[in-house]
Amino acid sequence: MPGTINVKIIHPTNNSDIDIGVPEEILLRDVFAQLIEATFLSSGQHYSGVNISKDNQPLDNEKTISENGVENNETILTVLSTKAGGGFDIVQLWQDFYPYLDQVGTVVGIAGAAIGLGAWIKSKFAKKYTPQEFTSVITNKEFWNAHELAIRIDITDEESKNLLKGFGYKWDKRYSLYYKTDKTVEIIEKIQMGKD
Repeated sequence: MPGTINVKIIHPTNNSDIDIGVPEEILLRDVFAQLIEATFLSSGQHYSGVNISKDNQPLDNEKTISENGVENNETILTVLSTKAGGGFDIVQLWQDFYPYLDQVGTVVGIAGAAIGLGAWIKSKFAKKYTPQEFTSVITNKEFWNAHELAIRIDITDEESKNLLKGFGYKWDKRYSLYYKTDKTVEIIEKIQMGKD
């Protein structure tokens, strides 16, 4: 007999979250529809999810919560998707997306050279994330410890620092953390405008 799974859902842009109980057999897209109805998510957007409790495992909107392997008390990061459901071409998404990141800036010091941010991100993460999932993972937090981010996405501490700087985060000596700035918001808006 199907039961209920308690999950934490994180908003894709404002870092708020909500704890909800969902039936094991509900499709993930129906969970998003309920969150839109409850005004936690905005209508007119397509959403997908990443299980950050399981190393940012992408979730399929056309599968149930249980088919996606979501377990009790896990956390799902909601990300803006380019179209409803699964089945999109991740390679094509990166081809379309990374030039917008390259326009944002150059990352200096990664692999000893100055390369475009988008090209570097694509080379490291195109097989693990969609562009929107990747951007959400980075920009979802107001404050980052570079080492924590490095562990989370499997890069070096130095690469993590450069990545955060590339997304407009600034170093705060008092707290020993990188913090989100207006530049981060501007970068996210520029990326979103480029993909609309």
